[in-house]
Amino acid sequence: MARKRRTILSLVLVWVLGFIALNPQSAVTQDPIELRVWDQFTDEVPSQTADAIYASFMEQNPTIKIT
Repeated sequence: MARKRRTILSLVLVWVLGFIALNPQSAVTQDPIELRVWDQFTDEVPSQTADAIYASFMEQNPTIKIT
């Protein structure tokens, strides 16, 4: 009985994960998001480093803009 229950639960889990992965709604475009960052980087090098990190993040996440 316990084996049958585990089998059924495993199949349900696989079905749910497959549904989530293949659901076309998961590919819906998000609305643009703007993050306002108030950093304390006043020296040139740390400020440039932070700007590079922000630019890299925005490149990987095109719907998010850091200002």
